[in-house]
Amino acid sequence: MNLAEYSAADAVGLAELVRKKQVSPQELAKTALAAIDKVNPKLNAIADFYRERVDALDEKTLPEGPFRGVPFMLKPIGITEKGRPVSDLGSAMLRAVELPLAPHDCYVVQRFREVGLNILGRTHLPELAYTITVESPHQGVTHNPWNPEILAGGSSTGAAVLVAAGVLPMAHASDGAGSTRFPAAVNGVVGLKPSRGRISLGPDMSDITHLKISHFAVTRTVRDTAALLDAMQGSLPGESVMYRPAEGSFAKEVGAPAGKLRVALSNMQWHTCDLHPEVKEQLNNVGKRLEELGHIVTIDKPDIDFDAYRDMYRSVYYMDGAVSIHNVKRMMNGKVDTKKLQPLIQQIIAQIGEFSIYDYADAISATNLLSRKMGQFFEKYDVLVTPSLTEPVPRLGEYTLQGNMTPDAFLQKLLGCNQHLPMANLTGVPAISLPVCETKGGIPMGLHVFAPLGGDARLIRLAAQLEEAMPWRGRKPAVHVSNA
Repeated sequence: MNLAEYSAADAVGLAELVRKKQVSPQELAKTALAAIDKVNPKLNAIADFYRERVDALDEKTLPEGPFRGVPFMLKPIGITEKGRPVSDLGSAMLRAVELPLAPHDCYVVQRFREVGLNILGRTHLPELAYTITVESPHQGVTHNPWNPEILAGGSSTGAAVLVAAGVLPMAHASDGAGSTRFPAAVNGVVGLKPSRGRISLGPDMSDITHLKISHFAVTRTVRDTAALLDAMQGSLPGESVMYRPAEGSFAKEVGAPAGKLRVALSNMQWHTCDLHPEVKEQLNNVGKRLEELGHIVTIDKPDIDFDAYRDMYRSVYYMDGAVSIHNVKRMMNGKVDTKKLQPLIQQIIAQIGEFSIYDYADAISATNLLSRKMGQFFEKYDVLVTPSLTEPVPRLGEYTLQGNMTPDAFLQKLLGCNQHLPMANLTGVPAISLPVCETKGGIPMGLHVFAPLGGDARLIRLAAQLEEAMPWRGRKPAVHVSNA
């Protein structure tokens, strides 16, 4: 199998070749390694590579699952791999200490193994997953394969880059405020944040501080998204939230009639800044295409005080930082030096004293109001369509962690660009970024679609319809494994 053949197939397609014995898992692993060797020196997307999963792969260790032998990598935050060191979270602070070995696989890693994926390593993420770009002295720069001068997104940075460049058909991603969908949008891949209660965070997460987080993957095709969601959904004993089994197969939703959906198209400012004209033009074009497909499209937005939503998220952002640092210190018995953190994160920590437990309680209470408002909105509409970002992909350096902007200025800028994505995390609803839009220069711009809580199947049906009507499969970035 050559790199062009390998990168043209999605994960479902590669697994089918393995089942038919037209290719072996080890051959796929060696092809993935060749892909890495070809493009990763230009991209810098990989934090840790498990060479033994190529050179000494024992195929008997791969279960007969739906993705048997498909090369895969993990985003190293919020997960544990039994017997491997816990992640350094992209931080020089943690690289300076000896990290403990994980005592068990978490649920998502266990499921990735059980469905047959061959986990080859860990991808790069911004320090502590706290921003949207990997740019640091100790990690270097992770580059967007479409243009080395623009952001690769975050915090599932390396995952989206590798999938876009054809190195992997899909890769693990997680999403606490858009961290799957933002990099999916700027790299031209598919990024789904499932409904809260679809995929377990256990056994180490699930409590109230983690309800906005989800684990899943970035992919190149909707059928991979659907098939992986079938494989990953589920829970462990003792969950603190109700987990919702699907009524049927998500894979069977691909190609199923989407119906006549009531679509709310939100092409206006939510807070902080208006949509860039090119973003608004692309969004309106999608609205016209949706009408041509038989849907009812109305210009609207949820009845939410968006300025209050933005201000509430400010407190969540800072207090999440406090929780992250506390957890790291506890894990390392206090043996970490926070002076090794990047300058902006140090400044964020310095401001944490501004907040109290009552501010966190107020933020949690505010998410209830947001959820109720979104629920009421979805009584009128079946889906809500927005851009993934309010502007074309920013350039490197605009969101740097080198300390050249204050934390509040950084957050204001981030929430202006990223004003739609965190809403799905705070309310628990599913949302997906699809690579149907692009700039006049051919750089991806994601289309973002929300559905009501539990409406993942509806998202899959509509996403598959758009994939057929506005195909993206043939587009390739400048840095791609199949390019000469």
